[in-house]
Amino acid sequence: MTGDMKGQRGIFMLVLVMLGLVTANPLLDPFHGLPDDAVCVPGSHFTIECNWCHCGHDGYAGCTKMGCEGLPTYPVPLCRGDAIWKQDCNICRCSNGKGLCTKRLCRSGY
Repeated sequence: MTGDMKGQRGIFMLVLVMLGLVTANPLLDPFHGLPDDAVCVPGSHFTIECNWCHCGHDGYAGCTKMGCEGLPTYPVPLCRGDAIWKQDCNICRCSNGKGLCTKRLCRSGY
């Protein structure tokens, strides 16, 4: 193997290692290890409209089922602690009791 080929192989291996770190790092992917259709990180507490949700160990949320008509609405979701959840195709993280969500344009069907 020539020096150039060894160098290219080394770069290729480095890229593979870096990709593995990105996809396997729970700090970069909070949903790592959860089912593909998981909607939240276990232990998260957050609101959807006027209802509070709690995320179970499996990444699925159980929410109260109150009718929200006539109740106050909030411009951003409320949350507790370090909650992380999905809202449509966006990911929300709790910061000081309020959800900060990405603003991606979602396809229809979400």
